[in-house]
Amino acid sequence: MLACLDLEGVLLPEIWIAFAEETGIEELKL
Repeated sequence: MLACLDLEGVLLPEIWIAFAEETGIEELKL
């Protein structure tokens, strides 16, 4: 899973933004 490879959003920050929007977790939007 991408979460294991990209905990800091270094590789694919756009993935975290999309994930945060889907889950509604604003904390992921770093």
